[in-house]
Amino acid sequence: MSDDGERRMPAPMRFAYRELATPAMGWVVAGISFGLLAIVAALGPMDTLRTLTLVRRLAYFGLVALLEVPVIFAFGFFVLYVLRDRRLVYLAAALALMCAVVAVSGAALAMNLYGLFHAGALPRASFPGVYAFAVLISGVGTALAFYVLYLRTSRTAQRNGAVEDGPGGPPSGAQGSGEEAAVASAGGTRLEAPRAKPPDGSPAPQLRLPEEIGRDVVYVHVSGHYVEVVTTGGTAVVLMRLSDVARALEGQGMQTHRSYWAAYRHVVRLQSDGHRVVLHLTGGHRVPVSKSFRAAVRAYMTDREDDGAAPSARG
Repeated sequence: MSDDGERRMPAPMRFAYRELATPAMGWVVAGISFGLLAIVAALGPMDTLRTLTLVRRLAYFGLVALLEVPVIFAFGFFVLYVLRDRRLVYLAAALALMCAVVAVSGAALAMNLYGLFHAGALPRASFPGVYAFAVLISGVGTALAFYVLYLRTSRTAQRNGAVEDGPGGPPSGAQGSGEEAAVASAGGTRLEAPRAKPPDGSPAPQLRLPEEIGRDVVYVHVSGHYVEVVTTGGTAVVLMRLSDVARALEGQGMQTHRSYWAAYRHVVRLQSDGHRVVLHLTGGHRVPVSKSFRAAVRAYMTDREDDGAAPSARG
């Protein structure tokens, strides 16, 4: 991990695949599926409006949806995970392509299951026509689910943080200057994370995290316009500056890089390998230590060893 190795991704959609796997989004997908099922049953495509009653149309298209929706859901999760570091335009294009591909199996299912509800008779509709309708329905369902997913992730980020700065460029204070460094406290044995105090002397901001991940912060990482907070219980994306997070966690850790902050209590050892310096944390986490912060980090590790804390390993 280099000093400039920060990942670039569209926050807050970088964690959309995690939100998609939540029970709440499962209910959302189910609700969208049932809504579209009702619309399709009412329209009666494939000449089913004439050949089947409403109840049988619901059963027919419901069976198709029961077999096809999990496939779309799985493919959607895969796409969101693989493209989590890409721009939203690429993600939208990939989801559209996914609908075009998955609709092939959906159309085939509709054609093959037609006979179950028509005493073995073959459908009069052509496969291209059924496929086009399948693309339309899967596309509408995916677009609705993606829109709700985007709203949920955006709302989570806004609830956990402050107000985002204007468009264009990272929020001020998200990346410190090269001259910033962690400094020793009066006792010389603890380090304060570098932070920019507001000129008006306002109180430190509050770091609000989801209850399910707890408040035992391991490290913090700048991610575009957002900040990723990693705790022992999980990860959350908050809409705050790194300097504000450091102020909220004042005295609990130190900045190791212009985009990283690490908690004292989770520091395991400091490793140097040529020009690359990495701070190892509990849970197998690692954060880079840039040149601007190396002297302060080494000073903290030395002070900790002198105080009898867990020894660090260098080299």
